Amino acid sequence: TTPATQTPTPPAGASTAAVLQTPTPPANGLQTPPPPAGASTAAVAPTPTPAPQAATHFEARLEAARAAYWQGDIPAAIALYRDLLEEYPGDETLHGELGNIHYMNGNRVQAATHFEAAATAALEAGRRQQAEILLDVLATLDRAAAERVQQALEGSP
Repeated sequence: TTPATQTPTPPAGASTAAVLQTPTPPANGLQTPPPPAGASTAAVAPTPTPAPQAATHFEARLEAARAAYWQGDIPAAIALYRDLLEEYPGDETLHGELGNIHYMNGNRVQAATHFEAAATAALEAGRRQQAEILLDVLATLDRAAAERVQQALEGSP
C-alpha cells in the first residue's frame, strides 16, 4: 500500500516542475522535500515542531534544507539536515526527509539509519501506524533495523 505523497510548497519564485511530479515512492508514509525533476521519492509525515520559541528558527532552517534540495544541491541539503539533527536528534520529520534523500541517492545504509530513527520517533509520539509503514521500507533496506523496529512495535501499546 502506497500512502498519498505529501509535498511542501516550493519557495516563492521557484519552479514547481519537480513538485508536481508524483512518481510511485517507496511506501514509508513520510513527507519529503520534492525531488529534482525525474527523481522518485518517498513521503514523510509532518511532526510537531520544537518548542514555540524555537519554531520559527527551526522552520526557517528546515525550509532552507528543503530549498537546497529543490535546487538540486544535495550535499548542501544533507549538511543542513545534519545540522538540524544535531539540535533536534529525535525529530521524525528530519530523519524521514534525510532518509528519503539518502534513499533516492542510493545510500541504503544511511537511508535505513534515518528511517529507523524516524520509526522510533513515531512510536515515541504514539504514531504506531507511521512506524509500521516505515517497517515495510526498512525490511527492504536493513533486516536488523527492521527487526529492532518490529520488537519496539511489539512492546508498544
